[in-house]
Amino acid sequence: MLVWIGDTTHGEAPDSYCMRLFNAWGVGRMGKDDGIVLFIFPDDDMRWITVGYGLTYALTDREATHITRNVMAPLMREGRPD
Repeated sequence: MLVWIGDTTHGEAPDSYCMRLFNAWGVGRMGKDDGIVLFIFPDDDMRWITVGYGLTYALTDREATHITRNVMAPLMREGRPD
């Protein structure tokens, strides 16, 4: 698992931007596709979790969205980024 903090996606859609970086970095073990990256873009007020296909049973898109929207976002907007 990686946590990556960048300023912005530079106008690119977050799903394509994050997936492009995830694939370029080769996150996770070869053959297992078990990587996870938490992307944080403070300038865009955006958080995104990209999960390798080998872990989608453990962390679904729905759960990742819940974490970023309902857990992380409110805390970060309160000035509690940690």
